[in-house]
Amino acid sequence: MDKNKSILHLVHGTFARDAEWIHPDSPLAKTVMNSLGNNVYVEPFIWTGNNSHTARESAGTELAKKIREFSQNNPGVPQYIIAHSHGGNVAAYALNDSEVSSNIAGVACLGTPFIKARARDLAGSRRLMQSILVASVLMVLLLVMGIAKQGFKIAEDPEKYHQQLNEQMIVTMTEMQSSGLINNVDLTQDEALFTSPGAYIFWIIFILLLALGIGWLLIKPIIKLWRFVLQKELPKLGELQSELTKKLTAVFNNTPLLIVDARGDEAAWWLTTVIRIASLPYRIWKPTTFTLAGIAVISILAVTPIFFQIETSFSMVQMFIFMALLFFSISTLFIYFAGWALSLIWPAIFRSHALGFGKDDFLQNFVVEITSADTPEQSTQLSKHNIAVSGGGLHHSRLYQEQQVLELVGDWLKQLQQQQKQETIGDRSRLTRIKGVGDK
Repeated sequence: MDKNKSILHLVHGTFARDAEWIHPDSPLAKTVMNSLGNNVYVEPFIWTGNNSHTARESAGTELAKKIREFSQNNPGVPQYIIAHSHGGNVAAYALNDSEVSSNIAGVACLGTPFIKARARDLAGSRRLMQSILVASVLMVLLLVMGIAKQGFKIAEDPEKYHQQLNEQMIVTMTEMQSSGLINNVDLTQDEALFTSPGAYIFWIIFILLLALGIGWLLIKPIIKLWRFVLQKELPKLGELQSELTKKLTAVFNNTPLLIVDARGDEAAWWLTTVIRIASLPYRIWKPTTFTLAGIAVISILAVTPIFFQIETSFSMVQMFIFMALLFFSISTLFIYFAGWALSLIWPAIFRSHALGFGKDDFLQNFVVEITSADTPEQSTQLSKHNIAVSGGGLHHSRLYQEQQVLELVGDWLKQLQQQQKQETIGDRSRLTRIKGVGDK
């Protein structure tokens, strides 16, 4: 290849593997050749065009490989990229390699929705676990308080509850004998099973210990789950967040960048809609929502007897609050994890961006927020234009056919080439002066 020529990589977008505009005889390629004096070698870059992060990342790796090969075989020859739609993200992923980006003189992106990713606040799951833990502790306290209160009543006046307790015990032991748990117990005698206050106190202690044991069994798994998430999973997810954020976000850094968008771009509108729909569950499925809902339920149940002037006791209010806390804990866990399970079954809309960014991004969208923007992150040399395209068909696909756009891209590349030539001449002049000073 002629060393005086430039290399032009043309990268198509999603579902456009057979795009004609990336070939040397296309109107876009011819316009660029005319602008650069025909000293251009056009290299079409064909990738799968699948709408997924995996496909774009793989394509970026392949494009980076091609750029390296051209750089090694043609040292000093400037290379440019013109990309359409998600092809711009493919180019960005290729330029993540600093060695590759140093060999690219400029990139023109047509209608590219630049992917951005940022870490989600995973501390919300921790706060949710804490809320459920607090609710569980309150339930156990209410249960123990209720049993203790009833036990003190029995201890104060054992004769009052004597017959009632004995009848209940006879029924219980009859059921146990019928099931085979106990044998040889005579339940026909008309005698009390407990005949002294000491027996009642023993029974109260037994019930309290049983209540504490049941409460601990209820709380223990939640504490273990909370510790597991807090100590092991959150740090791992934090590392995964950093890795995905860096990998998915389109960054061009110091590479000169031309952005051309079409007014009324259908693809941009579609992605915006998908992002908004996919973000709704993340705003609903969060600890604050469940905590407020739980407080509301508890408050309603607590004031219901007073509001409707129902004759009740403090014990019944306790029972109302206990049931509300139980309902809050169980329903919160069920709804929270059912939401994630449902998103695995139907990821296209619910909690995922499959319709916009690809079907393989559930885990990625779970730990990082994936959006798109009309400008990439950290771009220092940026020229942006919004063009009203003409003709029929989708505005998004008219960009590489619109003559105004083609001339804009050609002029920008020509100016970029002239600027780089002047910088090269300046560098050579400075080098010559330095050598001259050294000779003296």
